[in-house]
Amino acid sequence: MNEQTQNDGGHAFPTIYTTEEVGNGYKGMSLRDYFAAHAMAAMLSNPANYGSSHEWRDDATVSEQAYEIADDMLKARAAK
Repeated sequence: MNEQTQNDGGHAFPTIYTTEEVGNGYKGMSLRDYFAAHAMAAMLSNPANYGSSHEWRDDATVSEQAYEIADDMLKARAAK
């Protein structure tokens, strides 16, 4: 799925800015990023949950898995 069609869930903490420095609209992390950050924290907090192999600990794998979890969470949220 390319970035243009990726559902990011909107803004996690929406705040409307209307200043010249920031511009108009919303700024901040997306709900997808918020979910991924929490998924990653959970993954890294207890390596025992991921077996005895430490290969999942490389940055790319952890990031990819965290965003896969976040995408699943967004799908579940949209299904309600």
